[in-house]
Amino acid sequence: FMNNFADSEPTPLPTLTGPVPGDTYLTRLAQGAAIALVGRVFGRATSALTHVILARFLGPQDFGLYAVGWTTLQLGGTLSVLGLDKGVIYYGLNHRNTDQHAVHSVLRQSIGLTCVLGLVLGIGLYLSAPWLATQVFGKANLTSVLYWFALAFCFFSGLRVAAADGEDVGVLV
Repeated sequence: FMNNFADSEPTPLPTLTGPVPGDTYLTRLAQGAAIALVGRVFGRATSALTHVILARFLGPQDFGLYAVGWTTLQLGGTLSVLGLDKGVIYYGLNHRNTDQHAVHSVLRQSIGLTCVLGLVLGIGLYLSAPWLATQVFGKANLTSVLYWFALAFCFFSGLRVAAADGEDVGVLV
């Protein structure tokens, strides 16, 4: 019985002072994770600060109308993406080094499809805004808020897929 590992040099163990020399994947992963973490924390903090400022300026009633519109946009944006933001990441990471053209094609098709579905949902929200505002929520003032958020559906959906690419795959960059 032979030991095939006897002649090879031992692999150095990672230390707390830095990665193993030549381990570029680990370094890139750590840098990417740090950048993503800082970006998410900054984005969430900015969003929270924006909501606090809006609440102070709008008052409780108007901020409540804004919150209903924002929540509608978030829910509709999640539906209109259809998981394509995750699909772009999965496909892009598996094929970005082998078939760059196919990755770009998948990205364009995914953004286009989500924009079209976001447009359809936005039109649906725009047309149903008076009914939603009066019959579901009992707030006639909500109609104009829903109109404005309905206009953002198309762009919001497409940007979610593009942001997923820029964050994890990097095809656009």
